[in-house]
Amino acid sequence: MASVLVLPALIVGGFRFERPVPAGPGDAQLEAAVRSELDRQWRLSGLEGIVVRPDYVAAPIVTDRQWGRLMLECMDRAGVAQWGYDEGSGLFIEGARPTTSDQLAFYWCFAAYPRVDEVSDAQLDFVYDYYQRWLIPCLESRGYNVMNAPSRKAFVDSDPALGDWNPYRALERYPGTFAELEVLAENCERTLPGIAGWSEQ
Repeated sequence: MASVLVLPALIVGGFRFERPVPAGPGDAQLEAAVRSELDRQWRLSGLEGIVVRPDYVAAPIVTDRQWGRLMLECMDRAGVAQWGYDEGSGLFIEGARPTTSDQLAFYWCFAAYPRVDEVSDAQLDFVYDYYQRWLIPCLESRGYNVMNAPSRKAFVDSDPALGDWNPYRALERYPGTFAELEVLAENCERTLPGIAGWSEQ
């Protein structure tokens, strides 16, 4: 049976949020997500029909914070320099077109250090409710208006146009000093514990 983290009710300025944190994706879902992302990376590489695609070997998923460092080290070992990555178009090399060996090295490195979203749709739904029912009202009760909140569907579907949307990044005006921001964050918590990759923001 999937476990849930039951949180105490949050009541600030009359706003209440009380709901158990849903479980994240299971191992099978994560493996399917990795395979799907590797399929996407292979399509972006343009190597189909040029070289044989390496066999899939399961590797532990890495966090966003780990990924950049591990990929940099891996690409350095492969001898690829001045490279970058775009979510929509894949690998790019500054001032040049990536070679077949560049693309293959990037695919190998990505397969060795896969990065996928470890938050389930149910957890995204929970986060959206937290924002709408508690965090946004909490911020606005203190005079900080939140601009352009996405629809639930756009948020849960992780529309790339949203980026990493959260109410603090959508404030109409920001606290004038770091001390004011700290006070605001203490009273209107950005996240709740229990969701990998979100709770640590």
